[in-house]
Amino acid sequence: MVSISLCLIVKNEEAVLGTCLHSIHDIVDEINIIDTGSDDKTKEIAESYQANIYDFKWVNDFAKARNFAFSKATMDYILWLDADDVFLEEDRQKLKKLKNDLDPSVDSVRMHYNLSLDEFGNVTSSLMRNRLVRRERHFKWIGAVHEYLEVGGNIINSEISVLHNPIHHDATRNITIYKERLERGEQFTPRDMYYFANELKDHSEFETAIEYYEKFLEEQKGWIEDNVATCAKLADCYAALGKKADSLRSILHSFSYTTPRPEFCCKVANYFFEKKDYQSAIFWYKLATETAVQENNLGIQKRVYSNWIPYIQLCVCYDVLGDYETAYYYNEMAGVTRPGNSKYLQNKQYLEKRLLSVKKKVLIASPVRQNPEILRCFLKSLKRLNQEGLSFYYYFINDNQDKKSALLLKDFQKEMQEVTIKDIDSEEEYRKNQMTHYWNESLVWKVAQFKDAMIEHAKEHEYDYIFLVDSDLVLQKETIQHLVAQQKDIISEVFWTRWQPEAMEQPQVWLTDEYTQFEKKPGEKLNDSQEAQRYHDFINQLRQPGVYEVGGLGACTLISRNALEKGVCFKKIPNLTFWGEDRHFCIRAGALGVSLWADTHYHPYHLYRQSDLESVNDYLEEDVIEMPASQKPRITLSMVIKNEEGKYLENVLRKHLDYIDAAVIIDDGSTDNSVRICKKILADIPLTIIHNSESKFSNEITLRKQQWEKTIETNPDWILNMDADEMFEEGVAQQLRALTNQEEFDLFSFRIYDMWDEKNYREDEQWNAHHLYRPFLLRYKNDFTYKWKEQSQHCGRYPENIFQLPNSLSYLRIKHLGWSTAELRAEKYKRYLKLDPEAVYGKRGQYESILDPNPKLIQWQE
Repeated sequence: MVSISLCLIVKNEEAVLGTCLHSIHDIVDEINIIDTGSDDKTKEIAESYQANIYDFKWVNDFAKARNFAFSKATMDYILWLDADDVFLEEDRQKLKKLKNDLDPSVDSVRMHYNLSLDEFGNVTSSLMRNRLVRRERHFKWIGAVHEYLEVGGNIINSEISVLHNPIHHDATRNITIYKERLERGEQFTPRDMYYFANELKDHSEFETAIEYYEKFLEEQKGWIEDNVATCAKLADCYAALGKKADSLRSILHSFSYTTPRPEFCCKVANYFFEKKDYQSAIFWYKLATETAVQENNLGIQKRVYSNWIPYIQLCVCYDVLGDYETAYYYNEMAGVTRPGNSKYLQNKQYLEKRLLSVKKKVLIASPVRQNPEILRCFLKSLKRLNQEGLSFYYYFINDNQDKKSALLLKDFQKEMQEVTIKDIDSEEEYRKNQMTHYWNESLVWKVAQFKDAMIEHAKEHEYDYIFLVDSDLVLQKETIQHLVAQQKDIISEVFWTRWQPEAMEQPQVWLTDEYTQFEKKPGEKLNDSQEAQRYHDFINQLRQPGVYEVGGLGACTLISRNALEKGVCFKKIPNLTFWGEDRHFCIRAGALGVSLWADTHYHPYHLYRQSDLESVNDYLEEDVIEMPASQKPRITLSMVIKNEEGKYLENVLRKHLDYIDAAVIIDDGSTDNSVRICKKILADIPLTIIHNSESKFSNEITLRKQQWEKTIETNPDWILNMDADEMFEEGVAQQLRALTNQEEFDLFSFRIYDMWDEKNYREDEQWNAHHLYRPFLLRYKNDFTYKWKEQSQHCGRYPENIFQLPNSLSYLRIKHLGWSTAELRAEKYKRYLKLDPEAVYGKRGQYESILDPNPKLIQWQE
């Protein structure tokens, strides 16, 4: 393990320094604070973290201050930060691991520097910095303003991020320094010219900024990333002066230095958008989404230009062109990054109304040679299909030898609208029995011709989709509605069949070759055990509700007009020996660049044998047909309550009901109606309530362990551990379900906001919990050894070692309502003074600030 000296230069940083040091003090071995003239509480805060404090007379030179700070370091490595930087919990853990594992021969470790986040926690702007350097290399800082650390040797990139969390800065400081240097007659380096131009631009001195930017580029001595950035800034300056042609020229100039970046693609797109050339704008916006963000590049990466901005603008372009479905798709892509953004939500509402007014045309097509009893069930399920927002048309090829089946099709035609029946006179025998179906080569390609005839009919009549479905399937009501909503060019609903009576059920989808149902890379050799494991992995995946990319499918397939126009069909591929028309269809689709997808939400009932009719009536008579392949993961709410009547318990529980499946409540000595409220609201789900005759909160570790043990006794899939005054923001049910329906992560952390009233949360030096992510949702694994933080207060609501499990962050937000009234704050203030009078487990400054009459509040935005 290496040792680390933390070095900061500060001046009047009382608003941010505590947050910075709190996020890092327990990881570094030394803290050196270089104070350049503070007259607030900066030094007091530094002293509370046992920092070494050195005074340094400010001489308008950042490099001199930084080098002085480095000279005071005594450990193996130097970590430098600004006072408004912070490590989030995930990055704290990564830094701890790096410290433990770092090879001492490494000279510098680069880390991401996240300059800004949107309101949903997405990184919108970032760059890489040489952040941790080996002390004995004596690397130096260069530059009075916008200084940089000159490093060399063995440099590695890390996945650690530092979050820049500024509250204020002196907006005139840097430009004043530059102008004073000019007045002294100093000769500016190219770097000086670049950063001086930046300051001029930021102060709206655009013409002078353009002069220095142009000089910087003319000298051709700048770092390539500064050259690229200069092109963007020049474009902005010209645009501010109304010189659009010069602005575009500057953007295109950037392509002489590097391949197009997302930011520049968007700027070019904006130029065409303003000219109402929407097709050209679409080209450049799409290119922005397809251009990879250069993660390890030392230049600034403005991520918002690779997702939110181009997606929302693509939505607007397609809306103007009248393609509302594509507009809706890109709006949903934008919503992935900012799910609560008002623009996204307004677009969604508007476009859904538009889409309802422009119904998609779906051709339901089937070649039919079928037993009458089975055909009757198939047709009955077609009548039940939900077609809200869709227009259904039907096309049957009547190849029936049983006249009863032909009459059933005629009856369907009389009862339903837009039904076309094409009669075929065929004597070729098709045999089946209780064991299996008997296909021959001639029958296969005969059916292929039928399906291709249906495809040609769909293309001729310009249907938006064709749904090819076998006549021995019974469909669920939402099948087509759901498949259309997935916006895939080719997607099948998975159904399961025992091809032999005693055989295992098999899905009608596969991954490669003729019917291979396990992943195998070209040239990879697997033994029988490995093949079996991968086969079971694939089968188990298909038993989970989801949408999965596959290599082959058939029999219950929705195909878009786009795929039809690309040329998908069932025609035999001459140089392919695979048997079955579906194989040829799928291989051709892959060659044409059309992906194949399998959906597992509404699997049909397959009437493969006459005996399968025995249970189909129950299936058909249910109002809602839902037969999931496996039970969804259950979310169990785990909560401690005590005298919550008249507070937030009732509202919180009602919100939780949208996504929880069970609840475990520890009543820690309530003397009011809290338990009765829980029983009333949670009456319709499994509920366990444990009563403590005396409160255990004074020794929180005992209470939390009890809560944990009683919760895992119920054998939960996922544990949602929330207090009675905590609840998620609006509209999170579907997104929480998505978190629990994946297999990659076992733990999710969220940001929690301390609400000071119903509409505002508190944010200042002492109250910034929402800057960090905290664990609330955990998949319980009975083969993992859980260990607790053994302390009487602030022990954590979960065992402390859960971050050893695969974990991730969620940008869903949690409201903490326990501070939202003066009465509640007074109650908590008294409790903290009683339980932690010496501030052993918390911060005294925070305790004392609870009753602050004028806290800094920020309005909550849904």
